[in-house]
Amino acid sequence: MTGAHKVPLNTPDHLVGFFTHLRLRMEHELCLEIPRLGELIAFRKVLDQIPPDVAMDEAFVEALIIQRGLQVRYAPDAVVYNSGPTTISDFIKQRRRNHAGHLYLKHKYGYKVSSLQNTRVLRVALHEVWGAIQLLYSLGLLAVLEAWARLLGWYDFAIRHERHTVWDMAWTQKVDLSRASRSSESPDQVRGSERQTSDAR
Repeated sequence: MTGAHKVPLNTPDHLVGFFTHLRLRMEHELCLEIPRLGELIAFRKVLDQIPPDVAMDEAFVEALIIQRGLQVRYAPDAVVYNSGPTTISDFIKQRRRNHAGHLYLKHKYGYKVSSLQNTRVLRVALHEVWGAIQLLYSLGLLAVLEAWARLLGWYDFAIRHERHTVWDMAWTQKVDLSRASRSSESPDQVRGSERQTSDAR
């Protein structure tokens, strides 16, 4: 059985859309460890029909696949676009029914999907939290550096009357384009260009 990488169609510029992007990003990280497949799956025929009491059909197929000794694989390069809820009430409604369905699957069929493994979910969540802390730290440091640079610029303008018509060059922002283009070439391309240079000489 294999499943695709779910990518949200919702824009993350409002709260619920951001929640959808965050949840599916965390689910993707979780699937890289233990697949939790849904929305788009491909599998060998192991059943004739989904039992009427099962709400989470992909998870039920996943359980049968594993119970029969077959493998479950996540295909992150296979993308399926998914439209998530756009209101908080619909977001809660979706997550509520999914969790209830997964608990029922665990209770009746003895299969625990990866999203019920709280320690793994917590580890993925902490990774997101650490990323947010790094972002806040970076934004704070950027604000300090920008404020210091502006203060120095004000000092140049108001006190020193310096117009910087001749730039004090920030050399590290200047890239040797010829060297950069050569570094992106393969070794064979570099050797070929060197041979052409030597032949021209």
